[in-house]
Amino acid sequence: MEKLTEPAARQKQFERDYAHEITILRGVIGAQSIDIKEIKLDVRDIRQRLEIVQEDVNSLKAEVGDMRAEIKDMRAEIRDMREQIKQIITLLTMGKAEL
Repeated sequence: MEKLTEPAARQKQFERDYAHEITILRGVIGAQSIDIKEIKLDVRDIRQRLEIVQEDVNSLKAEVGDMRAEIKDMRAEIRDMREQIKQIITLLTMGKAEL
């Protein structure tokens, strides 16, 4: 009789082991699903932050371009002022010579 019940007992043990392994597998898959969802949220957040950074960079580029133009204008004005100062000094020097 023992030999007849042995395969049935092994079958039941196999079923318990199988159910246990399936439970573990479901847990692992569930955890991976949560991880994937978190990764997707993180990627979405990173994209949004990068868009903001890109906007800031574009804004800074525009501001730097404006500053360059202003500096160029200032340099031209300074050159003009230097020339005017030279002319004033020349006129003053000539005026002293006449005195």
